[in-house]
Amino acid sequence: MKILKKIKKIILVKFILVFAMMFSISLASLNLNTVNAWDDTVPYEFTRVKNIKYPEWWGRKIPSLKSWSTYSTQYNGKWAYCLESSKNTPQNGNYTSEVITNNSAVRKLLYYGFGGPAAWGQFADGFDLKQAICPDDDYLTNDDVKYLLTHIFLSGAYSNDWNGFDEQLFNQYFGGTYGTNIMNIYRNILNLPDPEKKGQVGFEDNYSDLANFNAEFDKENKIQITNTVKFNGTNSAIINIPLADNVTIHIVGTNESQTGGIATVYGGQSFYFTAPLLNLSNVNISLLNATGIEKFTALAINCGSNTNQIEGSWTWDPDVAELYYSINWLDIGSLELRKTNDVGNFIDGAEFSLESVSFDGYSEKLVVKDGKIKIDNLPVGIYRLTETKVPDGHAIIQTVYEVEIKKDETTDRVVVNKLRPTGSLIINKSLENENEEMPLSEENSNTVNVADYDFSKVQFKITANQVIKDSVSLEILYEKGDSITVGSGKGSNQDIVGLISGKDLGKGVYTPDNNGRLELNGLPMGSYDVEEISCPDGFVLDKEIKTVQFVQEDFVTLSYTKSLNIKNKITKTLLSKVDVGGIQINGAHMQILNKDKEVVYEFVTGDEPLQIDGLKDGKYYFHEDLSPLGFALSNDIEFTVKDSEIQKVEMIDYTVDVAKVDEQSNYLKGVGLEIVSEKTKNIIDKWTTGEHIFDFSDEMIAKLENNEIVSDMFISEDDSTVLYKAVKTNKDDYMLMLQSNGEINYYFVDRNGDETRHLVRNLINDSSYILRETDVPKGYSTAEEQKFTLKDENVSLTMINETIKTSWHKVDVLGNELEGAYLRVTELDGTVIDEWISTKEPHAINGVLEKNKEYYFEETIAPDGYELAQKVKFKIDDMGKIQHFYLTNNLKPKKIETGDNSDISSYLGLGFVSVGGIILISVLRKKGKVIGK
Repeated sequence: MKILKKIKKIILVKFILVFAMMFSISLASLNLNTVNAWDDTVPYEFTRVKNIKYPEWWGRKIPSLKSWSTYSTQYNGKWAYCLESSKNTPQNGNYTSEVITNNSAVRKLLYYGFGGPAAWGQFADGFDLKQAICPDDDYLTNDDVKYLLTHIFLSGAYSNDWNGFDEQLFNQYFGGTYGTNIMNIYRNILNLPDPEKKGQVGFEDNYSDLANFNAEFDKENKIQITNTVKFNGTNSAIINIPLADNVTIHIVGTNESQTGGIATVYGGQSFYFTAPLLNLSNVNISLLNATGIEKFTALAINCGSNTNQIEGSWTWDPDVAELYYSINWLDIGSLELRKTNDVGNFIDGAEFSLESVSFDGYSEKLVVKDGKIKIDNLPVGIYRLTETKVPDGHAIIQTVYEVEIKKDETTDRVVVNKLRPTGSLIINKSLENENEEMPLSEENSNTVNVADYDFSKVQFKITANQVIKDSVSLEILYEKGDSITVGSGKGSNQDIVGLISGKDLGKGVYTPDNNGRLELNGLPMGSYDVEEISCPDGFVLDKEIKTVQFVQEDFVTLSYTKSLNIKNKITKTLLSKVDVGGIQINGAHMQILNKDKEVVYEFVTGDEPLQIDGLKDGKYYFHEDLSPLGFALSNDIEFTVKDSEIQKVEMIDYTVDVAKVDEQSNYLKGVGLEIVSEKTKNIIDKWTTGEHIFDFSDEMIAKLENNEIVSDMFISEDDSTVLYKAVKTNKDDYMLMLQSNGEINYYFVDRNGDETRHLVRNLINDSSYILRETDVPKGYSTAEEQKFTLKDENVSLTMINETIKTSWHKVDVLGNELEGAYLRVTELDGTVIDEWISTKEPHAINGVLEKNKEYYFEETIAPDGYELAQKVKFKIDDMGKIQHFYLTNNLKPKKIETGDNSDISSYLGLGFVSVGGIILISVLRKKGKVIGK
């Protein structure tokens, strides 16, 4: 039974093989492979190289495959493969071969398989195919396995003879996708490009033997440029192309280019041609000199017997086909443009744009010189000629022209412009400088300028003074009052109003440049108003509207120019600080305040008034921040700056001088005085009269007495520089100014330099004060306080100190002055102030005794017959009236002798006299001081 099954299995395998052979023969009979003879007369050597057995691993799984093997062979030095697995391998010998033309699968397997010129994937060097197919069959090399698979794939592709391999059977016996993995190698190769086409020679994708080149206009480079053509072939394929002297060939993808001569192009390169815009001769269909033209060819080797296999191999087959090319260059013509005015004269300065209508990209700017211009080498076609710039002073009649350029011809075009002159307006702006008029003195030494010399703050508005029409087309360009703006006024001309210098602020308002120049051009003929609407601070706005008119005077002048010279006058303000006599006061700290009471300028007054130029229009205040010592602080003076005339602002500083004198008007020294505010009671000024201020020389006194001003400087003991100036007053003293360390003081002094009348410091105009004594000199009574108000005039105060006057009486009880008494006035400590002997007249002591002080009035020797009076203490009142003091003496009593016969009536009479004396003394006491008994 086992033998029977084995026999059946053998019969089944043989049946399968026979069926496969019959199927293969049937496919061959269907002409799957068309073989064309290419040179069957030339035999090449065919040799067997090595017998290669199929992998034993296959045989172990599929016993029928144990007996399968093939020979590796070579034909003409290249690997050859049996294309019919079921047949015998031919013997060594010389055989002819034919070209396989219609089996792309065979070509691909020969090209990409083992031994092919472009072995692919698993057949390439470095890939271990044996490890993937049969790693345990050590008798097979990696190349053996690659050859074996290439042989199996070629047999299947050529004759559908897959004996020795079956995808499904291999999957079944070897498990998984083993067979499919092998067949996928086959399928992947069949998806690769056809090597016949890869190796084929020709132009573009259709491998045409003719390369057609047609030139176009290159708008970027302004030249002719052809289309690009690819030369297909291996890099050994070469074509040689002759070039005209001005024709350049470019190899795409490289920087290679060549002009003139013979150019070489290799297989696989794309190329194109460029040439200038010249009238070039076309290249008709011309044969190219080509070398190295060959293609990959699959061969079927005829071994002379039907029982032997057809072997397959390959070769590079030289191609005898011819390659051609042609170049069609652009047809070229010329254009001549002539430019004239309306009387036929050539004019320059026009500019045109020439653009092609027939093809895209040609555009050129043309500038007419000498009245004409010629443009050569224009590609033929229709062009649009547009006048983009009209010659100065002319207008366009027609803007766009259409011209046709014909091959080898010159197209002539005449363009006419009418005369249309324009106007140029120049405004030269200047700003007055403070030194131009020298209003104070030739040296102009006491002038400051605060003006803003910024031309950008000057603004002009320019408007039409009338209806302005285009001088050619008569269209209305501006209505009366219209603003003249940059870019307006075009009309029939390309000329528009342009700004040459200055700045456009919009709506017809302009400002000049940094040099004060404003210039507009392109103004149509007509009348215009120029109005200044703004100027820099410190200058007087020019309110006069200026009118300029442009009138065409002839047919030659293209542009008319009008100039305006506009000067802004500077504002001038003369500020003086004087006393009531109009004499300039030094040392006052002054400020100019604006309407918001902000400081605009400040200065210290000097010998001359200060002129401030350049204050902008508006309201100001002349403010004294600090008056010089000796002058009162004045109220603010409001003033207005409004034009260029000198605004004179004078501030008078008022003085309050205080003279301290005695009853004979002699100045008193050493008296302490002070001024207090009536409102705040604060001390404003405090001084001691008669202090020494300055030393005059005899020469200085002589000049002063001659009504000359004395001034100079000296270095003080503390190394300070002291400036002085003195002048004689009308009160027999001198006014002295001393300036040192930034401070100025004024004094009234006598010849000795001692202060006479004191100039009160720190007073404010329109304020009330109190003058009082603080330290009264000995022998004088205190003067009464004086209240005064300083208001817009000088105040002179005289404070008189009356001497303390006393009258000393030595009287009897009847009040009669007694002679011969020795009297004295002493301090309480006994110091004698004055002593005398009484007479019939009272004794006077004036200007010696001090107010509010106590003294003794005493008698040292009484008159004869009188008793010595007692010492009496008294106090001096603070007053200037005479104060009377009395010291009374009593008669010494007479001795009454016993037996006196005197009449009693005489004693009675004496008593009455005594009573009368007492009454008299009481009366006198009511009139003055009475001291004594």
